Amino acid sequence: MSASPAREALLSALIDDGRASVEALARATGLSASHTRQLLAALAADHIEVRGIIHPSVFGQHALAHLLITPTGAVADVVAALVDDPALPYITRVAGEAAVAAEVRVADRAALAERLRRIRALPSVATVEVDEYLDVVKDAMVRLHPLGDVHLDAVDRVLLRELQADGRVPYASLARLVGLTTASARARVLRLIEAGVVRIGVRQQARPDSLQIGFRMVADDDGTLEAALIARGGVEYLATSVGRSSFVGTLRVAGLEAAAAEIDALNALPGVNVLTTWVHLAVAKEIYDTQDIPDRPTERTR
Repeated sequence: MSASPAREALLSALIDDGRASVEALARATGLSASHTRQLLAALAADHIEVRGIIHPSVFGQHALAHLLITPTGAVADVVAALVDDPALPYITRVAGEAAVAAEVRVADRAALAERLRRIRALPSVATVEVDEYLDVVKDAMVRLHPLGDVHLDAVDRVLLRELQADGRVPYASLARLVGLTTASARARVLRLIEAGVVRIGVRQQARPDSLQIGFRMVADDDGTLEAALIARGGVEYLATSVGRSSFVGTLRVAGLEAAAAEIDALNALPGVNVLTTWVHLAVAKEIYDTQDIPDRPTERTR
């Protein structure tokens, strides 16, 4: 689906409230209900999905980091050595400073240190640069909120799995699946959203006519820069970090010309000192939406 003001308005409304009804989306965008339905139906053709994004702490993942890996030889050897590691939900080949980028998510800093030791010991790995996350503040175009104190039962886990697959699955369908009334299913979902367990976000999958640009940023920030990065439409993922950078993120752009313009815009933001970028070439692994959901989020141990 080609870009249009109507589509962009709909995406903006979905980012604000991915569970909004067609009528509410129509009011928010100024479109007719029929036009809104047509645009919603066409999102899949543009590789755009509305999905539930579950807070990492729900999975007991309190120590997160971004890795840039340089191989000793073939990139495929590094990918093959890492792809079965359950602590690495995301691995991608990149062009830039390194050849492989990955994200590691484990229980605590001790587990993170051990995982990094194992990766650095691999014969196929020459170097590993690490940016440890302080917090993931934007994912799939939504800002993540702190996780509240919540107990997840079997019904909640079913609801979360369904929302991961389709963030707009009707409440009536969820109700039939778990044996509740529509009102009760709606109340459950709203409780999960309000507690920060899940947010409904807009995620665009890889497509031939778009690029993903990774970036790390060294910056002086009092919170103003973080807010500006979260607000930028091209920034689809953002984490605050310590190590070599202040922020690690991902841009989604239409092509090379748009990438150059967006990188220039990031460099011009007040507080930015150093900006390093790389191009994502091919995703080797992405399993954020297929992890088991425990009955109770585990507490942070660090």
